[in-house]
Amino acid sequence: MFKCAVLHVLRNMQEGYNPEGGGGFICDICMNSVAVESMHAIAGCFHEYCKGCLEQHILVHMESKNLPVPCPGMECGNSIAVHDCTLLLCNQTDVHRLVQAS
Repeated sequence: MFKCAVLHVLRNMQEGYNPEGGGGFICDICMNSVAVESMHAIAGCFHEYCKGCLEQHILVHMESKNLPVPCPGMECGNSIAVHDCTLLLCNQTDVHRLVQAS
């Protein structure tokens, strides 16, 4: 599993790194160049998105009561773990709502 994660990170560094856009990575949701520390890799599938986009994705699925929250990757089928969701949510009220719903 660790080897797969390392290979995935290396591939993304080659494919997703954007030195012309401020030295960041490209988020596949918002298409913005984002600093690596503002990215989050989803456990299990290792798709990476900026934390802001993932937070909005989680909130939309919470509002529609579509839990567990699916990975935004097309045809991925993986879910974002509740623990990861709580790390990505900025508002403690949203964290509380998510924990109660799951």
